[in-house]
Amino acid sequence: DAGRVLGADLNPKSPALRHCDAVVSLPESDSPNFGPALLRCVKARDIGLVVPTRDGELHALADVASELEEVGAFAVVAGKEALDICRDKMRFVSFCEELGMAVPRTYRTRNDAVEGSLFVRPRHGAGGGGARIASSACVGQHDFSWDEHLVQDFVDLPEYSIDVLLDLDGRPLQAVSRRRLEVVNGESVKTRVEMDNRLCSQALRLAESIGLVGPAILQAFCRVGEDPIWIEANARFGGASVLSICAGLESPRRLIQMALGRTSEAAATRPITDGLLLQRNGSDDHIYPEDRS
Repeated sequence: DAGRVLGADLNPKSPALRHCDAVVSLPESDSPNFGPALLRCVKARDIGLVVPTRDGELHALADVASELEEVGAFAVVAGKEALDICRDKMRFVSFCEELGMAVPRTYRTRNDAVEGSLFVRPRHGAGGGGARIASSACVGQHDFSWDEHLVQDFVDLPEYSIDVLLDLDGRPLQAVSRRRLEVVNGESVKTRVEMDNRLCSQALRLAESIGLVGPAILQAFCRVGEDPIWIEANARFGGASVLSICAGLESPRRLIQMALGRTSEAAATRPITDGLLLQRNGSDDHIYPEDRS
């Protein structure tokens, strides 16, 4: 599975670039020049696999996915309908409800009878920006756009991220559930693999139903032995997904196998190391087994 890894980032000091064989220059993903520049780069460098790592580039990559395929490169990105379900948290809630999967009680208008502690966050955006806990009285008095915010019951249960892997046609392969032990600005800075078959199987079903491909992250609240309460889906690798990769999911290796047509190898279930813990400290990741005795 050896091959060259090329990276692109507007910040030349990005820590990830230190691990690349070479760095390429591309315009911002919201620039009209992004797609043509990416296509030129793929052709010139004979690139066979394009993997996004942030929300801002997903739609731009989806725009040129078919053109990339014509020149022999696989873009690991879902279709725009699936991306919109992930980007719009209210659409995600409605999608889960239609599928019969649990979500926190959601208030859609100011006239809804809200009570108790609530969790308010923007419908669009990532990283936990603008999210806050509020009382029903504060929400009733606060003048914000209900069309642009999601208002739900505050759920006080353990929170999990589930790293899922689907093939390039959207067929589910495997998942790893990990508990979010410490979160800063929406990102897990301390997380532990806690394998839960119910969480993993429901996450794979949900990801497939949305129409995701390749790696993705789903988030849920869950008490052991109970059905999860789903809160979010992200159609990409996450910052803490490295833990699931190292625990045995091997998503990058399996993506390469998919691109090379070695589908049976990519689909083979991997053993997962339960209890592995990730502690993130700035640009450094520390992964080790945790003694929970």
